[in-house]
Amino acid sequence: MNASQKNKILKTLSEKALKIANEGDFFSLASGKKSKYYLDGKIITMNPSLLKTTANLIIQKIIDQKIKIDAIGGLTLGADPLAYAISLEAKSKKINWLPFVVRKEKKDRGTGKQIEGLLEKNSNVIILEDVTTTGSSALKAVEAMQDNGHNVIAILTMVDREEGSTHLFEKNKIPLIRLFKLSELVKARTQSH
Repeated sequence: MNASQKNKILKTLSEKALKIANEGDFFSLASGKKSKYYLDGKIITMNPSLLKTTANLIIQKIIDQKIKIDAIGGLTLGADPLAYAISLEAKSKKINWLPFVVRKEKKDRGTGKQIEGLLEKNSNVIILEDVTTTGSSALKAVEAMQDNGHNVIAILTMVDREEGSTHLFEKNKIPLIRLFKLSELVKARTQSH
């Protein structure tokens, strides 16, 4: 992994995406938890340059770990930009990883699909998240993929908030791969101020 690219993303996450609540205040998270820290992953995933850099870091991480997959994606909306960018960047390196998205629930119209993508049955997939807290959201995507005949090889997150997801994934026998931990972002933020 290119250290300068990784440092660029770490710096952006710690200085721009990481929000720290004022003394006595807290943020409400999607998991229902309260936290002193909020991480806006969209700061990375909605910026084309940072998204491309992050996609390449993720590709290299998967290659370094010698993981063989057919597709990469996760719950819509957090995983969508990452899945598309990774698929495009991988294709430019002659790697064919198809993107997919998982809805929280099946559609009640059209084809009624919960999963969108050009996957064949029994595909080996990685579930993506921009930010992982408890892991319950990623597990919904895992269950949907498994229910549709796919093999979940790992869960990959841009940032692990370190609030129980590792234990949940271990219990379900799915490895967690992370680019960054929240503690790394907090440390980088503290050192820069």
